[in-house]
Formats: sequence, structure tokens, C-alpha cells
Amino acid sequence: MSQQNKAIVRRWLEQVINTKNVDLIDEFLASDHRLHRPGQEVTGIAEAKELVRLYFAPPNSGLLLTCSPGLLQGVLAA
Repeated sequence: MSQQNKAIVRRWLEQVINTKNVDLIDEFLASDHRLHRPGQEVTGIAEAKELVRLYFAPPNSGLLLTCSPGLLQGVLAA
């Protein structure tokens, strides 16, 4: 993964997930974004925001994520 992509993933974790700022999702995802999860497909920014809001709901409301230096080695980001 390029340094630029690693910076994007770190920014996602720090500025969207850890600060719970769903308004920034527009800067990260395409309008036709699709996330395929077992038994669920999340389509578009509005559904992505709702999924992230659910992620922030209790008991996860105080959860913070960090990115270890070696974690993104070999990971693809599009």
C-alpha cells in the first residue's frame, strides 16, 4: 500500500471513526459506494453514514481505533 493510501486509512480512523464525525464520510467515499457484508449490502453515502452511526451506538460509543505501523502492509485500498 502506498504511503498516500496509508495516510487515507489513518485519517479515516482518526477523523471519522475516533471523532465520530460522519459528515467527513463524504470526503472518503464515492456516491455509488458499495460495501458487501454477510447478509447485507450498504449502498451509497447515506447508508454508509447510518452504518457508522450504528457502529458508534452503545456499547461501542467509547471505542477508539488505532493503526499499528505494520498493520497496513500488504493491504489494498481503492
